[in-house]
Parts: sequence; C-alpha cells; structure tokens
Amino acid sequence: MKISNSIIQNSLIQSFIQAKDRIGELQGTFNHSKINHPKFNSVGKKFALNIFYNLGIILSICGIIWCYQNGKYLPAGFLVGTAACLIYFKIQLMKEIRKSFTQKGQD
Repeated sequence: MKISNSIIQNSLIQSFIQAKDRIGELQGTFNHSKINHPKFNSVGKKFALNIFYNLGIILSICGIIWCYQNGKYLPAGFLVGTAACLIYFKIQLMKEIRKSFTQKGQD
C-alpha cells in the first residue's frame, strides 16, 4: 500500500508543478493586455474612486440623519468618522487630479 501512496503523491506533485508553470505562462500573457494600459488605469481608477467617494459621503450623511432622529448615537459616530475619512480622501484625490492637470499643461 505504501508504494501506491508514493506513486499518487508523486503524480500529484507533478501535476501541481505543471499547473504552477501554466499559471506563470498565463500571467505573462495578461500583463500586455489593454486593461493594464497606464492611461486607462490612472483616469479610470480616479473616476471610479470619485464616484465611490461621492456615494459613500451621501450614504453616510443620510445614515447620520437617520441615526440622530432615532437616537442611535454610536452608529452615528461611526458614520461621522467614515464620512470624514471619505471627505479627506476625496480632497486628496482632487489635489492629485489638479496637480496632474497642471503638469500636463506645462508639458
């Protein structure tokens, strides 16, 4: 029985090695696709982050109002912190966008 277990273990190890090699080959092909284009990533990422920040801020403000009206002050405090962080991140994103536009204008 030990012989068959070792044969099974060896075949499993071989199949894992082959799968690992194949995954490495596939990762190399995906690195050159249009999805990783630098313009798409920077502009698309900033656009998506801006939408996410806006929605988060709006939902946090609505949640704060609801919590205050219903006397639930602990969740309201959490939402105030969340809204403050999202506002801070949005301001940083706006500064970064403004900086990139001024750099493009000078070039």
